[in-house]
Amino acid sequence: EKGCIGCHKINGEGGQVGPSLSGITGKTVELSTGDKIIRDHEYFEEAILNPDARIVKGYQAGIMPKVNLTHEQEHELEEFIKSLK
Repeated sequence: EKGCIGCHKINGEGGQVGPSLSGITGKTVELSTGDKIIRDHEYFEEAILNPDARIVKGYQAGIMPKVNLTHEQEHELEEFIKSLK
């Protein structure tokens, strides 16, 4: 509904502009700053609500648009991402 699959892959299908969303929950990711963080609840909340706050290494700031979501929609999106294997 929000067009995420235009840029992100889900189970091997979709765009190549952003990182794949499949199987990323709980994994460590390196940021463009060299810092490493775990993709947990705080990461997803920040990435969804403020996509330029932390950029994954290999990607550019300004590419991911801010998406206006209700708190419930943000929670549902995070749960959906967590369900992807």
